[in-house]
Amino acid sequence: MKPSILLITLSLLSIIGFSGNELNAQYSNLDDPSIRAYKGKYILVGTGIGWSYGGIGLKIQWRGGGNQGIGFHIGAGYAPDSPMGVSAGLKFFPYRGLYMNAQFGYGAAEYESNTEYDSEEVNIVYGPSFLVGGDFNWGKGKTGFGFNVGLGVMYGINAKFFEEHIFPAFDFGLIIRFAL
Repeated sequence: MKPSILLITLSLLSIIGFSGNELNAQYSNLDDPSIRAYKGKYILVGTGIGWSYGGIGLKIQWRGGGNQGIGFHIGAGYAPDSPMGVSAGLKFFPYRGLYMNAQFGYGAAEYESNTEYDSEEVNIVYGPSFLVGGDFNWGKGKTGFGFNVGLGVMYGINAKFFEEHIFPAFDFGLIIRFAL
């Protein structure tokens, strides 16, 4: 794993307060009904900003499994200087709401000014991205409310002005979970 991706992953986990103590607590309290009861199957609807939301927009996600699971999401939204940003991806959940996300879609807009002609060229960048983050929601019963946060990197396939083709990627949104 590249040092920068490892650093982003460790930084995100420290920001959201995840530590080994939480995993140890999972195994020391196996009789706790809240641990046994976690099903992890739900449909999630969110509104926010970032790669999974197609810019500023909406996303829908399905998640299956228990403490560990997989999911699929699609998003669409307003993207500056573009008719619409769209994305789709797969998520792996190693523990409850924490995830690793691989997706493809809208990522950024590049701008280059031409002072000679007093114009600006816009390039809508798309490509694959990898994010780590969490879907955090609270609520007993079938419905939960919360937020989604993720950080990562994107490789801009059609980037013109940014030679490295690597862009920072993020997600932040408000979510509603509907248990299945």
